[in-house]
Amino acid sequence: MIRSTSIAALAGVLSLVVAPHAATAQDGGAGIEFRGTHPPDPGVIQLIAEYSSAGLDEMSEKGVDARDAARKKFLSDGYFYHGLDGSPIGFDDLNARQNNNGLRIDSTVTYDAVLYQYENVAIGTYKTLQTGADRGEEFEDLRNSAILVMAKEDGKWVVTSDIIGAQPAPPANDEMTAD
Repeated sequence: MIRSTSIAALAGVLSLVVAPHAATAQDGGAGIEFRGTHPPDPGVIQLIAEYSSAGLDEMSEKGVDARDAARKKFLSDGYFYHGLDGSPIGFDDLNARQNNNGLRIDSTVTYDAVLYQYENVAIGTYKTLQTGADRGEEFEDLRNSAILVMAKEDGKWVVTSDIIGAQPAPPANDEMTAD
């Protein structure tokens, strides 16, 4: 089973907090910051929770295909992933690449999470620390910055893109969300 405190942790905290859009929520000392023109939308919070946790148990046992089969229903038809290689790709190409590379994520810890909420768009920014394997190499201290873009399409919140950015410097221990 994958231990994940990734963006799902953000969603868990957000779902418990009723806060104005410029407020900070606290959960075990880890702050979640809210920004934007609107308060956090419950539909966005639900999407983050469901999308981020979809297929995680299946991935550890059955691989990327199982995870992505569970995640596909949360995506916009125009979804794209943009990674460190600088080439945006669609969902099916991402799935194929991660399968070819033998991607395995064993654990994820998320920190520095911010949710920007607007009327029909929401943007989650966060940093992660992960363990797992990719391209045959084990990793124990992989750090990424990430952006999750969501939009309301036909009255329903969907994920439009996942963007992975530069590898950030390690956080202070008290800045990390932990199990």
